[in-house]
Formats: sequence, structure tokens, C-alpha cells
Amino acid sequence: MPDWTRRSLAQLTLVRFKEFLREPEAVFWTFAFPVILAVGLGIAFRNRPADVLTVGVVAGTPAGDSIVSALASAPGLRVRAMTADSAARALRTGEHEVVPRVSDLDALAASTAGKIEIETIEDGREGQVLERILKASTLEVFRARVRSERLTELVHAFDDGRVIHTGEDVPSAEYAALVNDTPGLREALGDLGVGETPAGLASAIEFVLEGLHLAKRLNKDAVGARATYRSRG
Repeated sequence: MPDWTRRSLAQLTLVRFKEFLREPEAVFWTFAFPVILAVGLGIAFRNRPADVLTVGVVAGTPAGDSIVSALASAPGLRVRAMTADSAARALRTGEHEVVPRVSDLDALAASTAGKIEIETIEDGREGQVLERILKASTLEVFRARVRSERLTELVHAFDDGRVIHTGEDVPSAEYAALVNDTPGLREALGDLGVGETPAGLASAIEFVLEGLHLAKRLNKDAVGARATYRSRG
């Protein structure tokens, strides 16, 4: 490139730069504003922890269990093992949070078959034994986690004719609506610390109702994965 071209380009560049410096607004928005914005955002979010992504995995199979184990140590991920029913419900209803329910225990029993060896006197009773184990475990946890004095008003509401329908296909929003519509229900959930998310409330409500049934304080009519809880009177 000839010398005169290089000199002309240098002169042109210098002229453009001087013109730019003569416009304070342009200097501010080009150089100062990005720095101020970066500092401000850094101060505003300096104590915010990194986002954690929740990943749901259908467990109960060798492939599912291996995925859970592999992702459990991954940074930034929270792995939640779930039953096939709870995963199908989330996909069907469009719920972003997936929480297991008592109505999902039928799927748990089916997925456990063959993995736990149960010896019975009569052949073919392994399912009944597993069902009793699940019920006994649910009742034990219920008695340990929920204080009986919190349940009085809820039981009285059923004595007054209250009936609640549950099931693995019932949307979580319907359970959440019961908290304000059913006397004593919110107090009964107080010991569980489930928060206010619809999925968490749905799981807790089914747990409390099943616990009251197993404690012989409510009647339960079950057909498949659906159930109706009513007073024993």
C-alpha cells in the first residue's frame, strides 16, 4: 500500500476520533454506561446463589436408578426420583413440579415386585404383604410427623358431611383449593412444612387423609388409584 494512502487513512481515523470525543453523550453510552451497568448488576445479584435445575427421573428400573446415581453428583442439578404415575401425571396436566402422592403407591408396589424377596407360607401373597408394609409405614410416619391435636377440626368437618375425592389423575390445583375450603385442613398440614406449591399441597393432603384412614378416623372407598374419604359415622 502506498505511503500516501497510509497517511490519509491515519489522518481520517484521527479526525473521526476527535469528532467522537466532541460528543459527550456518545462517549458516555459507549464507554461509561456498560461499566456502570455491570457494576450495578454485580451489586444487585452478588448474594444470589446459582440457579439449580430440577431433573425428574423415573426410578425403579436399572436404567432409571443408574441415571439417578450419575446425576446426583452433578453440580447445578437437583435429581428427583419419581414413580411412573407421578411423571405421567405431570406430563398430562402440564405441572412443572412433580411430587409423589399416596395414590402413586400402587405403581411403587408394581415396580418393586421382583426386587424384594418376600417369603410367604402361601404362594402368590407377596403383593398383599408388600401392601401391608406400605400401609404400616405410612401410618408410622403419619403418627410421627402430624400431631393429633391438629386433626380435630378436620375430622369434625368430615363428621359434618365433608367428602374429599383423591386420585393420581386429580390436578394439584384442585387439592390446593381444598386448603381454604375445608375447615381444619391447613392446620393439619402445619407440621409437614410443605409450603404453598400446589404439588406439595396435593402430596401432603393425600398423606394426611390416608393417615387418618389408617388411624381409623376416616372411611375410604377406593377404586383403582381413585379414592373417596368420608366420615366413619
